[in-house]
Amino acid sequence: MERLQIRMLESDQYVDADAVSNWADVTAVEVQLLVRTACPEAGFTNSSSFAFGGAVSPAYTPNDGFRRRLFTSVTTIRNRG
Repeated sequence: MERLQIRMLESDQYVDADAVSNWADVTAVEVQLLVRTACPEAGFTNSSSFAFGGAVSPAYTPNDGFRRRLFTSVTTIRNRG
C-alpha cells in the first residue's frame, strides 16, 4: 500500500474527516487505496497520474518503475435515526 485516503460525504460534498462540521449529516464514506508492486520492473516507466479525492490537479505522477493500481470504494451509511 502506498497511499490511503478516506473522505466523508456530508451534505452532498466529499470532505476530509477533519472538515466534517456535523457527523449526523455524513451519509457515505469513500476510500481510495493506491497499491504498488514491491519491486520496480526493469525497463518499465510508470507515467500514469493518480487523482485522489476527485481532484483534477495536482495529480500524483510517480514516474518510476513501479506498477500501481488505484482502487476506489464508496459505502453508504445509515447515520440518521
